[in-house]
Amino acid sequence: MENPMRNLILSILSLLALLMYPLSLSAQNSFSLSLDVNDTAGDQAITSLNASADQIVAIQIFGKDIQNANGLAARFEYDASQVTYEGFDVGDVLPNAQALPEQGTGFVEIGIASLGGQATTNSGLVGTVRFRTTAGFSGTAIRLVRAELSRGGQFETVNLNIRIALQLQALTSDFDGDGMVNFADFLAFAGQFGTRQGDGRYEAKYDLDSDGAIGFGDFLIFSSSFGKGGPSSGGGSTLIVDIPDANLRAVIADSLGKASGASISRREIASVTVLEVPNSNIRDLTGLEFATRLTRLNLDMEGLSNSNRIYDLSPLSSLTNLTSLELSFTGLTDISALGHLTSLTTLWLRHNLISDISPLANLTNLEELHLRDNLISDISPLAN
Repeated sequence: MENPMRNLILSILSLLALLMYPLSLSAQNSFSLSLDVNDTAGDQAITSLNASADQIVAIQIFGKDIQNANGLAARFEYDASQVTYEGFDVGDVLPNAQALPEQGTGFVEIGIASLGGQATTNSGLVGTVRFRTTAGFSGTAIRLVRAELSRGGQFETVNLNIRIALQLQALTSDFDGDGMVNFADFLAFAGQFGTRQGDGRYEAKYDLDSDGAIGFGDFLIFSSSFGKGGPSSGGGSTLIVDIPDANLRAVIADSLGKASGASISRREIASVTVLEVPNSNIRDLTGLEFATRLTRLNLDMEGLSNSNRIYDLSPLSSLTNLTSLELSFTGLTDISALGHLTSLTTLWLRHNLISDISPLANLTNLEELHLRDNLISDISPLAN
């Protein structure tokens, strides 16, 4: 529901800013937001996180195509039994910004107004919203459902469905969920040894004693499990994966030899290496973030049509084993989540609405790239 008081405040502040700092560039007519739970600088497009009870979860909000904006509002919805709103820190993209959060049961609307003029850059960090998991936390999702931008004395509104998936941290040494604590888990653990919360590298799942640092105590716990099977119950590998899209869930279940309505565990989905789902009326890829061994994903057209409509690629952002990805005719506009998929050798993105291909700059292993019939005017990111 619209909040007249919040809109009035934002309108007044935006009008003051507009009078003090008149537009020097032509107004734009579209913008987008993205979320990231990785605390390093820049948008890493990480939208899933292992968490434990009573833990702060910081979500960075990045804006794109926001030049000349002097105000912005974002609405988050969540399960109040799982997380609570903790606070908001403004970013640097809006000059001298002030935040006006409004909180209710299961939602928070954050209004941000610039008192220092319009945004002079086209993209950047809008701010960081903080939530805290409750004592009874068992896993949930936080959703960004709507955003409004004030620019040139007018409001632009977009409806969104961007999810941050929070999974209950399972203290198991079977880090890859293959049912055995082995050398692969040791290598993963060794890569995290010595990290601590806040250093940009720390991952909570390796902190087996939950003291905020991955050290000798964690090594002792890990070594006691080495060579043994992963947990048979209650552990991360047996947790059920949330796959809201019924068509996607049915295809995954079929690939596992299960009935279409059967539940799918993390261990099961982690065993999937190939998914062929062209023209399958799929809208939501949530759940695929656990398909960590996936090497080929085909969501392309079949024949002359494609009923798949994919607008959020964030569940794919950590699938670094992907070598082949087909997403033509899916209505895509934003491919930022693909920026870390450096194993990709084949990528089909034909007949979409993509204008920015800068996320492809890091994909130096690409051998086959299809971008025909998009809105691309700058191909310099492909220079290397």
